[in-house]
Amino acid sequence: MDFENENREEYQENFYLSENTGDRLTLTLDDLTRKYIKWIALYLKVLGILTIIGGVIYTIFIIGIPLIFIGMKLFKSGDYLTQTLISKNEEDFKKFFEEGGKFVKYYVIYFIFSFVIVTLLFLFILTIGLLSS
Repeated sequence: MDFENENREEYQENFYLSENTGDRLTLTLDDLTRKYIKWIALYLKVLGILTIIGGVIYTIFIIGIPLIFIGMKLFKSGDYLTQTLISKNEEDFKKFFEEGGKFVKYYVIYFIFSFVIVTLLFLFILTIGLLSS
């Protein structure tokens, strides 16, 4: 599709009138797309393993325990994406999004919680420093 020569309303109209109406979506994967999917799956698995390792290291500070579970979700997401290419099973593709969605949700919660804890710790140390001088 040439987006430069079409205005946005025509594109949206054409998109919604396409063959993919309803709850079904048909994907055709060419070789390049398969290559990118393999790289994304590998990246998710490696990042999941590194997150688990980081969680084990940070377990000393208690804050690392959730990282282990977050890394497991990320790894599973990559695993389901790999399985989708191998089996061409729709359920594996759905599980990829399910596990990826859980990863994002848990990571946002972890990030907010960590930010609050670090901010409170900083304020506590700052208060002790000001009171001692």
